[in-house]
Amino acid sequence: MLKKLGFDVRRVLAIVIRYLTVDKRDIGAITQYFYWPTMDLVMWGIAGYWMVETTPSSRGMVTAIILAQAFWNTALRGSFGTSLALMEEIWSQNLLNVFATPLRVREWLAAACVTACIRGTIPFLVVSFVAYFLFGANVLTVGWFIIPFVILMLMSSWWIGLVAAWFIISFGRQVAVLIWALGWFFGTFCGLWGPVSILPRALQYVAWSLPMTYVFESLRALILNQPVFLSYLVIAFVLNLLYLSITIYVFRVLFNYSRSRGFTRLM
Repeated sequence: MLKKLGFDVRRVLAIVIRYLTVDKRDIGAITQYFYWPTMDLVMWGIAGYWMVETTPSSRGMVTAIILAQAFWNTALRGSFGTSLALMEEIWSQNLLNVFATPLRVREWLAAACVTACIRGTIPFLVVSFVAYFLFGANVLTVGWFIIPFVILMLMSSWWIGLVAAWFIISFGRQVAVLIWALGWFFGTFCGLWGPVSILPRALQYVAWSLPMTYVFESLRALILNQPVFLSYLVIAFVLNLLYLSITIYVFRVLFNYSRSRGFTRLM
């Protein structure tokens, strides 16, 4: 069925295996999986437990912040996986070779998304483990919500990574810094470190337009024993689908335009 649609799973898996093989030999990739996610958690965990010492009533909110780091790293590191997949082809001067093969853009996009899932799930597991053994925050306390939370954050990682890929496919290695900058840009406004209500009014509108916000608001409600609105998960899913459709369409347009001008200028 997929072959009839011009989609070869074997080519997708080949690209995924290629990226993961590179990861095994890349110390930078290892730090993205283990070091930076752990440091993010430890810094917020230490600050949080100082808050608990001074204000014991803040324990629930601190636990929510610590667990939010686990889910946020799923989206953040996953987004790096999507955009870095493209950047790695440019750094290795292999972009032209990859798309000189029968590989289609849709197949590369699928491979990038699968790679993002792997690169996002590993940090989630690492941070969840560290959060439990260092700070006693158990991600399993959210129950079955852990499944839709992880899925929604992985979906967010795809379109965040593709936004960075827009600039990479247009300007090449000179905009590599956006791979890391864009992820943190979105993280600032999605209610990661506190409820949306504490944001300035203008930024609240921005926050409610991001699917990650609905995950973090639901997570806080679960931890603080407040009502959880299942509609939030539906809204997050719909927003993710909308943004993913837009980012894929724009990426394909920019890809075709960049290919017409020549990929060599990106390297």
